[in-house]
Amino acid sequence: MPRECVICENPFVPRRRVDKTCSLDCQIQHRRNLARERTRKHYKPRPPRPDTQCEACGAVVPAPKSGPMPRWCRECRAKKEDERLRKRQAVRRCYKCNTPVPEAARKPGVAVCADCRADSRDPEKARAKERRRTLRKYGLTEDDYEQMLRDQGGRCLGCGTDQPGAKGWCIDHCHASGMVRALLCNRCNTALGLANEDPKILRALASLAERWQRAESEIKI
Repeated sequence: MPRECVICENPFVPRRRVDKTCSLDCQIQHRRNLARERTRKHYKPRPPRPDTQCEACGAVVPAPKSGPMPRWCRECRAKKEDERLRKRQAVRRCYKCNTPVPEAARKPGVAVCADCRADSRDPEKARAKERRRTLRKYGLTEDDYEQMLRDQGGRCLGCGTDQPGAKGWCIDHCHASGMVRALLCNRCNTALGLANEDPKILRALASLAERWQRAESEIKI
């Protein structure tokens, strides 16, 4: 018996009792309509969010549709943002030495003081700053450093040379306790570190050097 399609309303002869559409396209559309209807039945709209009050001025702030609830109105939020920016810009410090840089308050990028900016161009200032950093690392002052050098007679405590090397005198210290021991030249400090400060290794190397020197002297004779 002919039946009317629920989608296109055209008459058709159903193959089964449950058929309500005349074609596959109408069947797909019918299933979509049923799914929307089921969703519409179970949908419960969310109750409207109540408005809030600004914590600063007490003005009514409309609640947004989603996301966290606002704490301030637009004007108070702008004022707080300006205050936060002014505080951050007022205490801008040099990223190298941590000194205040007042002239960098309104400039973008990192803050650099005049001394640190000059260090990159002046090798003498750069070396002096590196020496101050090294002395702070080992807990020494300029007077302590000069007194140690005077006690050693201005020479390396290891080999006795008065030439410290390109990097200056090395501050020898104990890696376990951090105690400063002496001032060494670059070669002695490197040799001591490569030998792990082990007296056995150093004595063995010294005996090898003496044996090789004796062998060379015998060959020359």
